[in-house]
Amino acid sequence: MFEKHKSYIPAVILMLILKLLSPTSQAEQANTSGFDFSAYDSVLKTFVNEKAMVNYRMLKAQRRRLDAFVAALGKLPRRTYEKWDDKHKIAFWLNAYNGLTLKAIIDNYPIKSSFLRSRFWPKNSIRQIPGVWKELKFTVMGSQVTLWHIEHEILRKKFDEPRIHMAMVCAAMGCPPLRGEPYEGGKLDEQLDDQTRRFLADSGKFKIDSRKGTVHLSEIFNCFAEDLLSMVESLDVGLRLMFHPLEAMSELRRWLGDRHNYRPQSGDDLGARLKSAFVGAFEEGFSKVVAIGSDSPDLPGDFLREAFDALESHDAVIGPSSDGGYYLIGFSRDSFVTEAFDNIAWSTSAVCDQTLERLRTKRLNVHLLPIWHDVDTRADLDDLVTRTGDGPFSSSRTFDQIRRSESQMPQS
Repeated sequence: MFEKHKSYIPAVILMLILKLLSPTSQAEQANTSGFDFSAYDSVLKTFVNEKAMVNYRMLKAQRRRLDAFVAALGKLPRRTYEKWDDKHKIAFWLNAYNGLTLKAIIDNYPIKSSFLRSRFWPKNSIRQIPGVWKELKFTVMGSQVTLWHIEHEILRKKFDEPRIHMAMVCAAMGCPPLRGEPYEGGKLDEQLDDQTRRFLADSGKFKIDSRKGTVHLSEIFNCFAEDLLSMVESLDVGLRLMFHPLEAMSELRRWLGDRHNYRPQSGDDLGARLKSAFVGAFEEGFSKVVAIGSDSPDLPGDFLREAFDALESHDAVIGPSSDGGYYLIGFSRDSFVTEAFDNIAWSTSAVCDQTLERLRTKRLNVHLLPIWHDVDTRADLDDLVTRTGDGPFSSSRTFDQIRRSESQMPQS
């Protein structure tokens, strides 16, 4: 039925991307640091065992060395920090992040659970600490920062180093292991490579096809896509699964079956791939097409209905996401403009504004959907749990996986 009457049926494009781990260069290291990590080193060697389990009870009782390290973080002169090369700066912030996470836990140890959070997280989970990532503040170089700020505004934004995610420890069994030594600028590449190997060796977190260079991520990302598929399939729309890289085809069929219409993404960046996906769908004969990603697992079906309804009277539709991007973009066939995807600063908070500017420059009438949320980080996942509560999404595959995979804090 769909294939014979495409012009009467709207289409949804679901973009699925398997990310690859990119190699990093072995840059020459500066051999000056100017910060003493010996107190933190003593904490790791005393209270963290060979399995990366932390004895929080003993650490709380004997916290003098951790407190000395945290105090030193606050007193470091910024002018000293600014003299370091990037490797030493990254090492400093990784140690700060992990050490301050330990402080957040022992400041609240034993963990006191709340009724609502205990429905989704273990009673002694770090997630039971209110505002642990976004609200608790610590002093570093004389300024107040949160763990979220260190991760997203400093480590992710200022340094081109994807391996940091193998070194930041969120104090849960699903996180990378806490290293038994401080990170050091002079041997940071060696340490991060080792962390990456250790984390990837756990098939419960990653599965690697080294021949194809493909990394299969945690099961929860599969659940995101499966929940979105269930939602889209409940609507009377055509569906195209656009995937990347090309080698993922057989894996996708094993995962999702043969009933879907799979199409490889084409293009060097996200803009080119979206442009190609829309062109292909319109060439197939669909009259209204919207594209969504797989990182908004609780996207309401009503938003897609509103999008297609809006395209009856508008040229384009956009669903802004809370991080400055968009979770949905759509066009009718007669109003589609390829310029919507040109020269966009992808993966930044400017994506939605830049796209709207392109569309308005072309004098298109754009309908804005309600703001919704991507799930890209631990804090985003925590927000997902909070906003869902007892709602319908609490019975989703994603939530079932959260309940099964979120374990207690690694402690001895």
